[in-house]
Amino acid sequence: MNWIKSHKGAVAVMAAIGLSGLVFAVLWFQPQTLFIDDVVNDTIPVAAAQQDPVEASSPSEEEESNGETAESEAPMDDQTTADEPVDAEAEMPSVSTDETPTEEQPSYPLTLGSGAFIDLEHTGSGVAKILELEDGSRILRFEDLDVSNGPDLRVILSDSELVDDLGAYDDGLFVDLGPLKGNKGNQNYEIPADVDLDDFATVAIWCRRFNATFNAAPINP
Repeated sequence: MNWIKSHKGAVAVMAAIGLSGLVFAVLWFQPQTLFIDDVVNDTIPVAAAQQDPVEASSPSEEEESNGETAESEAPMDDQTTADEPVDAEAEMPSVSTDETPTEEQPSYPLTLGSGAFIDLEHTGSGVAKILELEDGSRILRFEDLDVSNGPDLRVILSDSELVDDLGAYDDGLFVDLGPLKGNKGNQNYEIPADVDLDDFATVAIWCRRFNATFNAAPINP
């Protein structure tokens, strides 16, 4: 106590350094995120509905009057009278009996690949699916996701096979699809049009700050 009283300045400096270190550790490691759940539930996008064609406008009064005049001036020889017999066979349109088979239309969205998440840095569950929409765009969708939260979590496509190495998924070719929206729920992530899915084998939830993969799932065709 005597030393503290005689070195108040040094004690104050050490206390400030210790407090700063504690604040930095909380901000950098964010341990509180492990106890916070972010639930996000996205719906599957659908193609925009086609607009109905514009209804034909009714003829103007002038067109109607012109039509009536033309009809009244039409020669009587061209008009069919009630007394003339009508040839039913000649009037009946021919009907083709040949039936042309129609191609079965695919049901969208198409599932191009899917796989269940495995435990790596943390335990977790859920399914990752790659879906193709009717307009040709593709999304990565998480369904029933339930993983641990954490700092700076990213969603990536990786060329790594499914392995237990926490740092393997960013060592080779990978595409960052953005931050993890939430650690629970159903979520969509847009896949850029220039990404060749044949180059990637897994989906990973990757902690960029500490280069550790929380969970990963295979892309099974």
